[in-house]
Amino acid sequence: MLLPDKHIRLSESILGLAGLVYDSLTVPKSLDGLIDSLESRLASDQWPVAHSTQAVTLSLCFLHSVNLVDVNSRGDFFRCD
Repeated sequence: MLLPDKHIRLSESILGLAGLVYDSLTVPKSLDGLIDSLESRLASDQWPVAHSTQAVTLSLCFLHSVNLVDVNSRGDFFRCD
């Protein structure tokens, strides 16, 4: 479920969710704030798959490992633009 393939759509994968998480981080946000901002986008028809908090955390780990996201001293996630 990490990568899309023939049987897993991009919206079902952690890679696809990471793109949505990165797009949602226009300002620094805590994990709770990030999940709250994602709930409305994940409930829409454009994103038909429900993701858990664990999946959001995995996508943040992926984004951090490729140096796209970091954490400040308050524990908020932000883009490394």
